[in-house]
Amino acid sequence: MSYCALMVVDNSGEVLNHTEFRNSWGYGAFIWTKLFDKYLKDPCEKYDSWMSEKNSEKLWKLVHDDRLEGFERRVLASTFDNAMVKKANFAEFVHDLQAFAEKYPDSKAVCHIQDMAQIIDNLEDIAICWHLTSVCSNPWYVYDGEKDESEVYNINTREDHWFLDFSQPSGLPKDNTEV
Repeated sequence: MSYCALMVVDNSGEVLNHTEFRNSWGYGAFIWTKLFDKYLKDPCEKYDSWMSEKNSEKLWKLVHDDRLEGFERRVLASTFDNAMVKKANFAEFVHDLQAFAEKYPDSKAVCHIQDMAQIIDNLEDIAICWHLTSVCSNPWYVYDGEKDESEVYNINTREDHWFLDFSQPSGLPKDNTEV
């Protein structure tokens, strides 16, 4: 079965696997489904979903939509490629996750949000990030062509990552307006 992984950044800057949650639909896909259904779904279209090509871009742009509360926008931003949350923001992010879980009860869908919040609340690492689904390669392992092997991503030597900005409702850094 697929999984979603909560990754941590240790003191050396390396991104390491911390906890795997069975069924990758319990974080990113859960968030995308709940937000799409609430803000974008066309009730006249029987199979309207964020998974269609025409809707995925609309979903990502919700991060800028003022109809969403700040916690919804930041939780959505956490599912974007290369997103990280710094330790200084763990408490606020845990609050955001808990608010999201409260607003969108998991009902019958698999949901890892509350379990992740509990784990994050007790971490001492310098940052967190996600490998949203094991059906895709882990973005936190990078291929080194000279060595012909993958190596662990290190935030001190690589620049592809970005940190959620908790001073912004969207969670996106001020200089990052692209989605």
